[in-house]
Amino acid sequence: MSKKVGLLVLMVTVFGVLITAIVIVTWWNRPLGEPLLIPSPTLEPAPSKVQKGLEPDLPAITQTVEKTTIRAMTPTATATITPETTEPTPDEPQPLYILAAGIDSRKPGYQGGLADVIRIVRIDFATPRVTVLTLPRDLWVELPGIKEEYPNLTHGKINTAYSYGTPAMDRYQGEGGGPGLLAHTIAHNYGLVVDHYAVLNMEVFVDIVDALGGIDLYLYRTWDGRADTDDPDLEDWVFEEGEHHMEGDEALRFARIRLNDTEIMRTDNQTAVICAIKDKMLHPSVFGALPNLVKAFLGR
Repeated sequence: MSKKVGLLVLMVTVFGVLITAIVIVTWWNRPLGEPLLIPSPTLEPAPSKVQKGLEPDLPAITQTVEKTTIRAMTPTATATITPETTEPTPDEPQPLYILAAGIDSRKPGYQGGLADVIRIVRIDFATPRVTVLTLPRDLWVELPGIKEEYPNLTHGKINTAYSYGTPAMDRYQGEGGGPGLLAHTIAHNYGLVVDHYAVLNMEVFVDIVDALGGIDLYLYRTWDGRADTDDPDLEDWVFEEGEHHMEGDEALRFARIRLNDTEIMRTDNQTAVICAIKDKMLHPSVFGALPNLVKAFLGR
């Protein structure tokens, strides 16, 4: 009888593990948002100056060749030139481009807000490397894909593209909502097409930093952000020079300081915060924070 009970318990355990594995795999492969369907940017060729029967006016090019002293050497072997092979070589993996945006809203659902943090992440696989490009939020750009009933909405700051693309604003006729219009705007103006996107609002940012146990930053100067808030606790917006351990709300306040400085300085501060988060995520202690970190990403 005990053997039958033990076998039954084993079967139930195995069945439970299989069900759990299926649930995890299904959750892992579930898309987190709408797909990005971005048309490839069309680049018009530059007009040619060559007309039939005429030669274009080209400036004379003078090539200067520097003299190089070459020592005489006694050849010891005959060089043989091997013709290039005609066999096809496997293509190198293409870089992956990800649009990462931070939205100035705490409301759940990502139905509004401006993209005040915009980064393009390029992941190279042939030569393992990650490169991050910062796009300042105040760039004046053309807004593509706007509905015909808004004929005057042709241009704006790049950070407005996200808000115009959300269903709440209902200005965008393309796919992908806010992230779709933001990605489409970047592709339209700069010819840079992204493959995926990740969008965080301010509440999720705070949760992520808190899940990591805070971040550590060294400030090379004092930053005064009292002009950026109506909060009565104004001293919370002053960050003295030196070492700081910042929890989520403090890191958010520091990343938003702008009015007493320039937008470029703010993007530099945001980059410092992002690098501090990266350093914390690479620390072995992050393993204990993984459940709360996953909850922070998916909980809002």
